Amino acid sequence: MRLGAAARSYPRTYNAMIILLTKVEYVMKNISYAVIIFMLLLFSFSCKETPPEPGNGTANNGMLTVEDVGVTDAVLRLRMPGGLMNRTVTLKRQNTKQQNDTATIYHSQLTTHHSLTDTLIIDESLQPKHSYRYVLTVKNFLNLPERCYADIVTMDTTSHTFTWQIDTLGDGNSSVLHDVAIVNDTLVYAVGEIYKKDSTGQIETEPYGVGIWDGKSWQLQKITAYSPSIRYVNLRPQCVLIFSSNNVWLASGGVHHWNGDSEYVTPYWINTFPGNPDPIWITNQFAQKLWGTSSNNNYVIGTNGALAHYDGNQWQKIESGTTLDIEDIMGSRNAHTSEYEILAVASKMYSSYDRKILKLNGSNVQHLSDIGINYSLRGVWFISGRCYYVVGDGMYKKRLLRQDKWQKIAGVTNYYSYAIRGNDVNDVICVGGFGEVLHFNGFSWRSYRNETKLDDGNYISVSVKGDHVFVVGNSAKGAHVLHGIRKSNN
Repeated sequence: MRLGAAARSYPRTYNAMIILLTKVEYVMKNISYAVIIFMLLLFSFSCKETPPEPGNGTANNGMLTVEDVGVTDAVLRLRMPGGLMNRTVTLKRQNTKQQNDTATIYHSQLTTHHSLTDTLIIDESLQPKHSYRYVLTVKNFLNLPERCYADIVTMDTTSHTFTWQIDTLGDGNSSVLHDVAIVNDTLVYAVGEIYKKDSTGQIETEPYGVGIWDGKSWQLQKITAYSPSIRYVNLRPQCVLIFSSNNVWLASGGVHHWNGDSEYVTPYWINTFPGNPDPIWITNQFAQKLWGTSSNNNYVIGTNGALAHYDGNQWQKIESGTTLDIEDIMGSRNAHTSEYEILAVASKMYSSYDRKILKLNGSNVQHLSDIGINYSLRGVWFISGRCYYVVGDGMYKKRLLRQDKWQKIAGVTNYYSYAIRGNDVNDVICVGGFGEVLHFNGFSWRSYRNETKLDDGNYISVSVKGDHVFVVGNSAKGAHVLHGIRKSNN
C-alpha cells in the first residue's frame, strides 16, 4: 500500500516541479533582460564624449584634472574610482595646432576590486605658448570606452634682454653688501658694511649699514641699536626684510625693527650678546636671514643651526635638528591649499660638503631628501606646488617637492651660486661667484657675465620685482650694486 501510494503521488510531484522550473526560468529571463537593458542604458550614457570646457585645467567628471601648467610642462591628476571589473586607462596628449602630433602619456591596466587610484603625472617637453588637449580613455571589460578631456595653454617665456648698470658704494676694499630688497621702482634697501673716507682722507672706523636707492642715486645711512650692555652699537646688517617703507626688519647679530628713516632701531637681542639676561640662542648663534608674512609672523635663521619665530609679542626658539649654518629661508603660499610652505637650506660651505634642506611647519622642522646633491647649499627659492630650486655648489631643481631626487641643472655656470630669487616659474634670477648673473625665462638659461663680471669678487644676494633686478656683493674695489632693467618681448 505504501509503495502504491508513492507511485500514485509521483506524477503530481513531477508536474509541480515542471511548473516551478518554468516560473524560475521566466523570472530569470526577465532579470536577464532587465540587466541587459540597464547595462545598455549605462553605456549609452557613460560612453558619450563630453565636450571640453574652455581654459586651463578643465575637467568634466573628476577623473582628469590639470593641477598646474608651466612653460614646458604640465601636472595632471588621474583619479580612478574603484570597480569590480578590469579596465584599461590611457592618457594621450594632442597638439591642437598639429592634429597628427599625438603622444601617449600614460597607460595602465586596472585590475578587479581595485581601490581609488590617485596618480600625478608630469608631462614634459611641451612648447611655450602652445595649446594642447589631453584625452583620457577608460575601457571596461566589454572594450567600451569612456572619454573625458582637458585643454591647456602653456605659459610664454619672458624676455632675456636686460640692461645692466653697476654702482660701487664706499671707499676701499673692506666694504661689502650682504642683502638687498626692492620696495618699488624708486625705493630699494641694500645692507652690509660700507666704509667711507673722512675729511682727512682716512677710512672711517664705523661703517654705514644701509644704502637707500631713491630711483636716481644711493644715500648711505648709519643705523644704531642700544645693546643689553648699555651702549650703542653701529649695526652691520646681514639681511633686510621689508613689509612696507616704514616696517623694516634687519638681521645683525640679533633682530632689529626699523621705521626706514630713524637713526635708531628697536632691538631684539635673541642671541648671547654681552649683558643679555635672557637669550634664546646659545653661544655662537647669530642672526643671518629673515623671512615672514608680517611683523606678527617672522622667522629668523642663523649660524650653528639657529632658528626662531616671532609672533608679534615674543621670540620663540625652534629646534632645527642641525648644527650647520642655516644660510637661507623662504616661504610661498600654495594656490591649492592656501597654506604657506617654508623651506630653508643649511651648510658649512667653507669647511665641509654637508648640507640640509629643512621644511618648517609651525615649531616642527622636517629634514627633506637631498638625493642628487653632493655639495654645499647656499640659497633656496620656490613657488609652492610649482617649482623648487636650491643652489650653492651646483644648481638643482624639482617640479614637485614630493619627488625624492633633485635634478642638477648642468652646463649653465662654472661658478658657485650664492642666491636665487624670481617672479614666476618663467622669470628666475641666480647670482654667484666672479660676477655671475643668470636668468631663466621658462625655457632656457642665459648668462650675463660678459656684462656683469667681477674678476675678484662675488654677487651674494638678489632681489627681483617686475622688470627690475638688484644684485649686491663686493670685490677688491668695494661694495657693488648691480641694477638690471628688462626690455619686454614686445
